[in-house]
Amino acid sequence: ESGEYVPMGQGQMHYPPIVERLRSVGYDGYLSIECLYPLAKQHDPRGAIKHDLRQLNELVNLETR
Repeated sequence: ESGEYVPMGQGQMHYPPIVERLRSVGYDGYLSIECLYPLAKQHDPRGAIKHDLRQLNELVNLETR
């Protein structure tokens, strides 16, 4: 559902074009993530952060191949 916070890679956001655009304009700075979904806030914050960081790393690595 739109507006629902879910783990990175499980929602409607399509990240590859964003990363591609950042690279096309020469951006090489920091990227950050916010873990705002219920699992991150209530059940397993560290696990949620690890998941999202792994997703971000895979996305960035895929885009550099």
